[in-house]
This record gives sequence, C-alpha cells and structure tokens, in this order.
Amino acid sequence: MNLIYCILIIILNLALINANQLSINPSELFINGTIEKENCNELKISYESSGNIIGESKWSFTNSREIKDYTIDSQYLGLIEKYPKKIYFKDRDTKTVDICFDGEKPGSYNGILVYKTESGLAGIGIWIHLKLENKIKNKIFILYLTPTLYLFIILILLRINKTSKNL
Repeated sequence: MNLIYCILIIILNLALINANQLSINPSELFINGTIEKENCNELKISYESSGNIIGESKWSFTNSREIKDYTIDSQYLGLIEKYPKKIYFKDRDTKTVDICFDGEKPGSYNGILVYKTESGLAGIGIWIHLKLENKIKNKIFILYLTPTLYLFIILILLRINKTSKNL
C-alpha cells in the first residue's frame, strides 16, 4: 500500500514540475479587427524542456471563465484560425508566434487557446477576446460625402456671386 502512495506522489510531483516549465505571455489576447482580413497578435511561449507542444482552440457563446463552456469549433462560428498547431522547443527556449483570426461575420467572440506538451503532463491556456467589425469601403464613404460637398460648394458660389453683384 505504501508503494502505491509513493508512486502517486512521484507522478503528482512530476506533473507539477512540468507545469512550471511551460509559460505564455500575455495571459489574454484582445484582438480588434475587421471581417475578411487577417487580425493578429504576438504570443511568447517559453518551454524549459525539449519537445513539441500542441495548440488547440475552442470557443464559447458566453464570456465565461469556465473551461467546460468552451466546446465550439472555430469553423462553426465562421472563424479562420492561423497559428502554429505544433511548435518544437529545444531546452529552455522562448518563441514568438503570431496568433491570427479572420471571420465572415462581425461580432464579439470568446475563445481559449491551449498549448499542451505531447506527453500531456503539462499545459497552459490563454483567453481570447476577438472583436470583428465590418470593413469601411472608401467608395461608400465618398458617396455619402459628395452631396454635402456639392451643397457646400453651391453655397460658397452663391455667396461669391452675391458679393460680386454688390461691388
């Protein structure tokens, strides 16, 4: 019976030691951008061992801090993800990676990005707050601006015409 307790204590200690070796900065990503455009932020990942870490994201309809609420795949929400799914580290290495998202519909999206070691003994996650807005098209803006500009020009011409008649 003592042997079983010793083995459990060793396994728990190994898991805690490995968990301290993996870190991500920042702890939350706030990405604001437009639809149909790649919107990115940088992420620094440090790992004190050698090996691969595997990344995966999940999404939720609510802004919850409960991991169990994040069960939705990005494709269901119309989001396109671009980030390294597998990263190789050599002893005590830090890597900077781009985490990018694109979407079809404007809105606010809440996600979590988790990186785990291949062995599964260590993992770390970050919250993702993605806000996508519609693109502003310059042509539409000019169409709204043009009638106002014409009215302004006409008023100036009328004022100049009236002033020249008074001279």
